[in-house]
Amino acid sequence: MVQQNSRIFDWDEPPSNNGGKFMKLGPRNRLRLIGRPLTYMHAFRAGEEPKERYSIWVLDLDDGCKPKIMDFGKMLRRQFHDFQAATGIDPSGPDAPAFCVMVNGTGMDTKYSATPLKPTPIPAEIASRLTPMQSELRELRCKQKDDDQEAEDLGL
Repeated sequence: MVQQNSRIFDWDEPPSNNGGKFMKLGPRNRLRLIGRPLTYMHAFRAGEEPKERYSIWVLDLDDGCKPKIMDFGKMLRRQFHDFQAATGIDPSGPDAPAFCVMVNGTGMDTKYSATPLKPTPIPAEIASRLTPMQSELRELRCKQKDDDQEAEDLGL
């Protein structure tokens, strides 16, 4: 059985060194981080050592401000952490800006950059649903899978 360890974290914690409901990052993405980010362990291939990944709800500003789950790695995690360190603004808090996330390259050579845009309030109807959304995020990322289910998910 593969267990994914996860926890909610704050942006001021330094990163460790170790379509539908989901945001599919294209070359240029305008989004607003909402809620608290969650860290979890994920193996991309069967038998591979799991790596720390992150997940958060975002508003996809290029798709009608729809709430979606964005998974991301250390490169973006570091940039959101550095944004908070430099500005004192929580990147997913009430005074946070939207971000333009650029994706360049492919495979292991992919680079991500997050540029803050203007302050973007969270719509009241979304803000009122953040607690159940956080519970849903935790359920999606914290569930346990047996090895057969993990292999099926990976298309093996």
